[in-house]
Amino acid sequence: MFRSLARNRLRAIARTTQTGPAGTVPAAARTRPEPAPEAARVLEPLCTEVEFLSRCWLELDSPPDCHVWAGYIDNGLGGSVIWTGECSNGRASGTGTLSVAFNSKYLADTAGTGRIEEGKRVGPWVTRWSGGVVQGAFVDGERHGRWVLRDTDGYEMETPYVQGKRHGRGLTRFSNGETVVDVYDDDMPVR
Repeated sequence: MFRSLARNRLRAIARTTQTGPAGTVPAAARTRPEPAPEAARVLEPLCTEVEFLSRCWLELDSPPDCHVWAGYIDNGLGGSVIWTGECSNGRASGTGTLSVAFNSKYLADTAGTGRIEEGKRVGPWVTRWSGGVVQGAFVDGERHGRWVLRDTDGYEMETPYVQGKRHGRGLTRFSNGETVVDVYDDDMPVR
């Protein structure tokens, strides 16, 4: 992507140095090229390796040349990341399903459904895998509000988030009925 932007810029410079008949500059060369849209220009940092809670832009396997903010995508073991929604200015957008397929009998594939704006998840999201479901809301690509994880064995965990960090009182319920109160301050357990 950056090579094509640089190539377009060099072509624009070359056009402005060409002259037309009798030493005049052709009209096409006098016009300045349109700058790339802001969304297409700034995608930093780009992910090199993605692990859960990475803060970087991840290039999707599909659609090609499309990126998503990797905040809560665990792809450290080389899964395929696919978005079924639209891609605008190099960033995932609209409503769709964001899935990670690991092609492994040891790792569970995940599929999250919700909305993405300018590459970042927003609003309510529900992510499912063979062992359960996790649901909650995103604000600007970060978890915000109450998130609930339920697995097929009866384990349930409610965790409050503020701007991507665990904060407040949460609950963990085990399948045997035991309940534990979890308290977080600025993403750190207090209890």
